[in-house]
Amino acid sequence: ITLGTGVGGGIVIGGKIYAGFNHAGGELGHMVIVADGAPCTCGRCGCWEAYASATALIRQGKRAAAAQPESLLAGYGEGLTGKDVFDAAAAGDAAAQAVVDRYCVYVAAGITDLVNILGPEKVLIGGGISRQGERLLAPIRAYVAANCFGGHDRTPPVIECARLGNEAGIIGAAAL
Repeated sequence: ITLGTGVGGGIVIGGKIYAGFNHAGGELGHMVIVADGAPCTCGRCGCWEAYASATALIRQGKRAAAAQPESLLAGYGEGLTGKDVFDAAAAGDAAAQAVVDRYCVYVAAGITDLVNILGPEKVLIGGGISRQGERLLAPIRAYVAANCFGGHDRTPPVIECARLGNEAGIIGAAAL
């Protein structure tokens, strides 16, 4: 999974990229996680991408800054980045922490759906947000473990950040 401008992804089965019918498989960011939710760039509403992309995190951070001008988030202005939201949360800003907490739930909800559908051995997260490491992974792992079909009787997949970061998707695809 790549968390960037959108939510991208790839499914690898038996060492091969799953392309699906008409080579349209793997559009992971466009599964709906909130019925009648926020508009997505694809034209639908409620897509995972509209909630879990870095673009969505920034939008959520800007909304929190406007609602709570005393927040550290307000100091970043229009140049707010996803890293800034995580940094403000780490600095103890309650508004930023609420945004990060909710963002992690959105990311984890989509991953949980994929785990329930595909039963993967491993989920790798790439993109710029993946640089947050355990600040991102710990709440996602906890949510997935608590919400996977089968609950405590099912071992959740390994969830970690892609070692190649922002380049993981393209390098992985080329290697296959």
